[in-house]
Amino acid sequence: MLVDVSRETYGADQFAEQFDVSRETLACFETYAAMLAEWQGRMNLVGPATLAQTWERHFADSAQLVPLGAAPWLDLGAGAGLPGLVIALLGGGPVDLVEATGKKTEFLAAVAEATGIADQVRIHRSRIEAMPLLQPATIVARACASLSQLFDWGIRFAGPTTRWVLPKGARAADEIAEARLRFRFDHDLVPSVTDAQARIVVATNVRRR
Repeated sequence: MLVDVSRETYGADQFAEQFDVSRETLACFETYAAMLAEWQGRMNLVGPATLAQTWERHFADSAQLVPLGAAPWLDLGAGAGLPGLVIALLGGGPVDLVEATGKKTEFLAAVAEATGIADQVRIHRSRIEAMPLLQPATIVARACASLSQLFDWGIRFAGPTTRWVLPKGARAADEIAEARLRFRFDHDLVPSVTDAQARIVVATNVRRR
């Protein structure tokens, strides 16, 4: 169900209510938000214009993915930990987070330690192409690459029952059409709770043509 989210008023309380977050877990998200703001001054973790809307644009947008997949998760191009760290904080782990940039993996590790989820995440400083084979139940990626590119990177980790949970913007249909030139797959489109124009591509049985 779509919710009416105001960027000016959506914050920690609204996030906790929408996703049924406990007080203890909300405190962990507040720590995460503070660290994101602090580290953003040293490196580009998220779009600078989106930092003021962290609870909606990043936390809620990531949290909505949790019921669409199952553990273990593989987060391709984890960046600032969105959605991988959010999934783990909401009890959806374990999660493997793949990120090639050393400074960003340091941030991921610092947040995981500070929020008490270090035992629920494995952080890999690696290019996706160089990763050893894993067997995730769900492959996820957010604001990382096109659908076709994500399939290309992730297909060696996937089997027929692996679920791909990939949030996309208003061009989701175009990305699906482009991906079908190289891949066969089944999919559903799930409306985003944070953006009426966006869709979450939930794909299965992905294989090359």
